Amino acid sequence: MRLLLTIIVVLISFLYFLKRSKKQKLKLNYPAKILNIKQWMLISSAERKEIDNQIRIQTMKRKKNLLKQIRSEYLSYLKSKNMR
Repeated sequence: MRLLLTIIVVLISFLYFLKRSKKQKLKLNYPAKILNIKQWMLISSAERKEIDNQIRIQTMKRKKNLLKQIRSEYLSYLKSKNMR
């Protein structure tokens, strides 16, 4: 009986965690809210273009920051390697 109860609790916990992680993946840091296809088609082409541009700009900023971080880590690695 305890084993069954434990299995049920673990299963419910796992399903809750799985559902929550999927929701978090959908909530990306886009400047505009995520629209379903019907909403997307109802907005004007100018608004769609603006949303796409905002997303592209944000993506470019994230990529630039990542490259800066990689370069700085690489330089610090080279300095530490030369110090030895």
